[in-house]
Amino acid sequence: MTLRRETNTNEFVTLITRLSQELQQHANINLQSALVHAEEAFKRILLSVYGYKLSNANEAEHNSPGVDLIDDENKLVFQVTISATREKLENTLSRKAIKGYADEGYRLKFMFVGLSKLRDARKEYANPYSIAFDHHSDCLYCSDISGAFLRLHIPKQEIALHILKQELGEGFLLTTDVLKQQFELSKRMLGVRYSPNLSVPVEAFGYLRA
Repeated sequence: MTLRRETNTNEFVTLITRLSQELQQHANINLQSALVHAEEAFKRILLSVYGYKLSNANEAEHNSPGVDLIDDENKLVFQVTISATREKLENTLSRKAIKGYADEGYRLKFMFVGLSKLRDARKEYANPYSIAFDHHSDCLYCSDISGAFLRLHIPKQEIALHILKQELGEGFLLTTDVLKQQFELSKRMLGVRYSPNLSVPVEAFGYLRA
């Protein structure tokens, strides 16, 4: 017998690894749109797995260079990047925009969407504006997300898995809205021939209601 949690986790790990590989390949050939897609994809993934209330910095009034995602409720700012290097971290930490977030009590986190991890992480990073940041706990990798996914309740796992499938072009969720749209389309096609009395209860209706 295979537990549902095991099945979900195996599928999630496979898909998030695939997403990371594709984004890494795009970055390797200098497709700048790769990071734009990564920001939006991981905004939804982080929300579904961790519950962060993230918005894209380009859509918000902040629009600060070096910051991609913002959670004003939890006082978090995220840099989404494929480059897991000391230079990348310290370049972000030294940006003037970071001072404003530091003064307002925000914590900085990095979401590394590639397959590589930071090297030489034992040495502390230059943090000129003293924003809350710990490179041990504030650097997230896809393996961290997979570990957090494992600990979710099954219904939340299903939601996070569906979002990841959507980002990879595989997701389809049979919702009440979808059913209503299909029903209205069928009625229009039938025209005057349609009557509610034509509906015949079948076993499948139970699955649709669920």
